[in-house]
Amino acid sequence: MIGKGLIQRCTQMVRATAFIALGLTMMPADVAAAHFVAFSGSYALPGSLAKGTVVARRFYTPEQLCGEAQCRLFQFKLITMGAVDITSGTTVSTRLSGLSMQVFVNGKPQTLIDKWKDAPIEFSTLVEVQLVKDPYVEISSSTAKELTHVWFFTKTMKDNTEIVNYFRLGDSTLTKIEGTCSVPNQTVELPSTFGRKLGGIGSTAGVRDFNIKINGCPKGYNRVGYTLEPMGGVVDTPGVLPLATDSTAKGVKIRLTGRDGLAAKFGTSIKVDDYDKATGGSYMIPMQASYIQTDAAVTPGTVKGAISLRLDYQ
Repeated sequence: MIGKGLIQRCTQMVRATAFIALGLTMMPADVAAAHFVAFSGSYALPGSLAKGTVVARRFYTPEQLCGEAQCRLFQFKLITMGAVDITSGTTVSTRLSGLSMQVFVNGKPQTLIDKWKDAPIEFSTLVEVQLVKDPYVEISSSTAKELTHVWFFTKTMKDNTEIVNYFRLGDSTLTKIEGTCSVPNQTVELPSTFGRKLGGIGSTAGVRDFNIKINGCPKGYNRVGYTLEPMGGVVDTPGVLPLATDSTAKGVKIRLTGRDGLAAKFGTSIKVDDYDKATGGSYMIPMQASYIQTDAAVTPGTVKGAISLRLDYQ
């Protein structure tokens, strides 16, 4: 006989969307320049946002930054609101109170590069620009006019052409929201079943309906989303949870789907469609759990899996 269980836990994170625009500025004939508005628009965030939390991110290809598949970053500066260069660290505060910008090159947060002293950095992967919770400044309602915060000067690999790139925070507003939604810990018990009810790899049995509960959302957010993350291992099949270490059954796991029968999406923020910005409230996300046969042979025992749920706000 096959046993039971699905455990849900909750953590929180914040993300946000933004818009990107590209403009050109007149420069000498041998120097090109691009002004990237990395972030703009309206943000609504909880005042309790943890430092370093990524609110929004934008990605730029080497082709956008130097016109080739590989570039050399030869000068890099973070510039404060008072036009002062940041000489150490990886973040720079913006006029959206409590939010900073930082840039990742080759997967690492970028620090100052002095073109007269430092060797250039070659990169062929995406450059990521992040809007993050400032480590020192608290979130507060604020507005920001367009302002350059990052100098990102590249050279081509072929003919050493200089490309002058600027990353800007565009016209934006930030609204501080008091409070966040909550998700209670929840255990879902699947009905016991017999291995013979499973008809081969991919077959399912023991379906149980349940709801993910999202409670007490305050009003004011532009969007509330949730992300499901499997716990305890690598997902081999969409919607299928890794076996918890204290499971005793073999050849069978737990599968999560929506009520439409489609496999649950892991690692992707999903909008809570019923969230009402004007009123807030509590919501339920209908789901299903079942056993799924994953190997040719099934050994009876207990089957356990777990997911964490991360909330995100805009």
